[in-house]
Amino acid sequence: MTGLGGFAVAVVCALIISFPMGLLFGYLMNRVKNSEMMVATYFGYAMVAIMCIGWLLLPFTNNAITWSMGKGLRNTINLEPYFGNALNNIGAITKSYNAGDTMMIPVGVLVIWLVVSIVLYWVFIRTKDVDVENMKDEELAAYNKTRKERKKIGVISIALLTVICAVLAFADIGFLHGIRSALSVHITFKSNTSMEIPTGMLVFLILCCFAMWLFNKSKTGISMAAAGSNPDCARASGININKQRMIGATMSIMLSAVGILVYAQSFGFLQLYNAPLNMCFPPIAAILIGGASIKQAKISHVLIGVVLFQGILTMGPTIAGRYLSGLGDGMDPTEIVRIIITNGIILYALTKAGGASSEE
Repeated sequence: MTGLGGFAVAVVCALIISFPMGLLFGYLMNRVKNSEMMVATYFGYAMVAIMCIGWLLLPFTNNAITWSMGKGLRNTINLEPYFGNALNNIGAITKSYNAGDTMMIPVGVLVIWLVVSIVLYWVFIRTKDVDVENMKDEELAAYNKTRKERKKIGVISIALLTVICAVLAFADIGFLHGIRSALSVHITFKSNTSMEIPTGMLVFLILCCFAMWLFNKSKTGISMAAAGSNPDCARASGININKQRMIGATMSIMLSAVGILVYAQSFGFLQLYNAPLNMCFPPIAAILIGGASIKQAKISHVLIGVVLFQGILTMGPTIAGRYLSGLGDGMDPTEIVRIIITNGIILYALTKAGGASSEE
């Protein structure tokens, strides 16, 4: 099968295969309590090594994915004949530019929106560490009322800010053109170029975030959050801690299986063997930079962290390469700066994780 049908079949097969693997991983995590991080890291690396052997020894017969000489699968499998860009092509918006055309990217508006939104989030929405257990009933009721009001103000403020920035960035209004031009990066195309917005994949992302939000509001989601934040209190309330850990581990493996398919169809190819080793720490760093901690992670932390991490990783080497291009003949500082930025962000994220755990 090809296209969207092939992608749907791949998702179903991935969920079927990942479900028992998630149960196995959850069982392992229940047996190694208080050492989950170390054991999970070793388990992940061990599975990559085992699958490297599997890709070579399992009896694959499709000539499109196997080596022309010898046994085993190829390092990179082309997905274009199957379900490459299956999600991206749904309602995709394509715009073409001719040679000499100039495009304005409102980077300044995006930065303003991002910085102000983060400030509003930390001031109004973020839950502050308050000792609610020692509060009296009247104080707790007043605290919850004030917290709801502040959260409402924060959400409304971010929504208004989003509308204002969207009008400033995209509305074709005469007196705003100068402001938008000053806050934009101007790119002049040297050849005919076309750009595409993957609407289908963005809609799929929104639906997944909404489904995860609904799960967090469900009884199981609340029980899982309680089991993770305060196991002793959750156990006293009748929550089965091991069961919640098993559900969380299984869901994590199943979501990862779907996520790698979305990632692969977007690029049009699937990488095997040691390629998964490049996906270990950057996602963790992105989530932690977005504001998550070892005890708590939200959808907003994921989205903010991905934007910050990928934005720094994309624009940092380009800007640095522009100013460091004259260091030496034949020397390209872009790759060096990219490695420094990547490992620096990961180091910061791991340091932040350690600080969070030490405070608790």
